[in-house]
Amino acid sequence: MKNKLWVFGCSFSTGMNLVDPLDEDKLRISWPYVLADKLDLELVNSAHPGQCNWVSILQFIDRRDEIQPGDKVVFEFTFFDRYNIYPTKAQLIDLEAYFIKHHGTFADNLIEMRNVNYKWFKKQVNDWCIKNKIPIYYWSAEGQTHSDFKKYKEIINFIPAPNSTNEFTNYSFYTKWQDQLEEQHIIEPNGNIDKHFNELGHQRMANHFFEYINTYRKSLL
Repeated sequence: MKNKLWVFGCSFSTGMNLVDPLDEDKLRISWPYVLADKLDLELVNSAHPGQCNWVSILQFIDRRDEIQPGDKVVFEFTFFDRYNIYPTKAQLIDLEAYFIKHHGTFADNLIEMRNVNYKWFKKQVNDWCIKNKIPIYYWSAEGQTHSDFKKYKEIINFIPAPNSTNEFTNYSFYTKWQDQLEEQHIIEPNGNIDKHFNELGHQRMANHFFEYINTYRKSLL
């Protein structure tokens, strides 16, 4: 039985708008599949479009008992201010008014939610992987463009984006890399631009991650 590559994240860790999401054969051109093939691992992809970091943390906790020695994990941090809240299920029309009425200011709640994310991530994801000697690699959609990035950077090593240089290390895969590369954007039939990775972008992502993982592994030997 093959070891596994476990992927957690949002749409940038899927084949979002590149192919039919129900066609697994075509999904194989997305970077998680290409990277898994390069590493000779079986892919288990828990990423989902629109997913927030909190849900990725919960998914990791839910699946981590299945992670075995020899497996690898790639964990994507999506936008730090994204939260999956389902107002129709909670019968809430105005979420901001609800939070202000019941829990203080909306801004206070966002700060507390980010603090909870950090505490759970540190203990339940990062510390767990260290304790169990599971290789885990982190990358970020917005990276240092958000204030929360710094405290995560103090405890983990993020994969730098492909356009990093000796003079400037860029950790923002979307906001400072993909967003600026028109040749990697998806052009829809109506001519609209979708800034998710096209096939070229996915190939570059897979190659970049593969090179980083191999370099990181060798540095530990």
